[in-house]
Parts: sequence; C-alpha cells; structure tokens
Amino acid sequence: MKRMLKKVTAFLCAALIITGLYAPVAKAAATTVIVHVKDEAGWGSMNVYNWGDAGETAGVWPGTELISSGDNWYTYTFNTEVDLNLVFSAKGGTPQSNNADALSKDVGECWIILGGEGEENDMGVAGVKATLYTNAEEGWPSGDPSVAISEVSVSTETQTEVPKTGESNVMYPIIIVCIASFVALVVFTKKKSMKE
Repeated sequence: MKRMLKKVTAFLCAALIITGLYAPVAKAAATTVIVHVKDEAGWGSMNVYNWGDAGETAGVWPGTELISSGDNWYTYTFNTEVDLNLVFSAKGGTPQSNNADALSKDVGECWIILGGEGEENDMGVAGVKATLYTNAEEGWPSGDPSVAISEVSVSTETQTEVPKTGESNVMYPIIIVCIASFVALVVFTKKKSMKE
C-alpha cells in the first residue's frame, strides 16, 4: 500500500509539473485607443502606420486608411497591448508626418493635429509636424460611435476571449489532474483492500 501511495504521489507531482509547463500563460488584456487626426496640411486623405513591440498592426507601409469623421478629422481605433509608435501619411504614403512615438496604450483617446514643419521621422523623411493632445478641445470629435474597428485590429469578439490581466486557465487542467488522480487512488485502494 505504501509503495502504491508513493507511485500515485509521484504521478500526481509529475502531472502537476507537466500541466504547469503547458498551461496557457495569462495574457494582458488589449486596450482600446481611439486616435483622431486633423488634416491641417491639406492632404485630403489619411493613412496611419504603426510599429513597435506588437509589429505593424495597422498593416505594412503606408498602413491603413483612416475613416473620415468630417471637418478634416479622421479616426482610427487600435486594440493594443503595448504603447504605439505612429506615422501618418497621405493615401499613397507621401507626404508623411514626423513620429508620434510612445503613445501610451492607456491613453484611451487622443487627438493629433497635422500641420507645419516637423522633424525627420524614423524613415528619414522630414515630415509634417504631428502634435499630440490627450484632452479634446471644444468642437473636436469624441468617441468612435460610427467607425467599425478595422479588420487588422483585434475584433471585440476576440477580445472577450482574451483573459484579463492576471487571469488564466491554468487552474482548470491542474484541478482535473488532481481529481482524476484522487479517483484513481481511491479505486485502486478499494480494489487492493477487497483482495486482502
């Protein structure tokens, strides 16, 4: 009996270790960042390109075309787990803005005005100045009620499947292995005691 108890205990420990190694790791929840861009440079169209830890989530250069919100405003919604680095351009990729770097994923909503001379961006292009605002001024658009989340962004449906920060499904396989091992031990012990 002691020998069997040791075997079951060793099996249970091995199962817990293996389950812990292969169980899904908690993933940070994506946050929504709504970016409003005002074209004061007179481009007539607007693309956004981003890069960084999450890759090019708005597509490869020149990025994704923004949706017009009226009055020279354009809107794009990111769902991101990391801070954003942005460059804006007209539809064909030129002219371009300077960088809007390290836009916090926690900003929620921001407004960027394009106009005037800016510094070179990371692509070496002297671009139009992109000025970032984290608070809207009177008359600026707010929210994103009419614009659907882009196909290249994580959809809301997918977002609900992503565990929130600190959550994971690690405990379920461990609980199942523990219950199965306990049941096996009880059954084996009963069979052993019936034979004796």
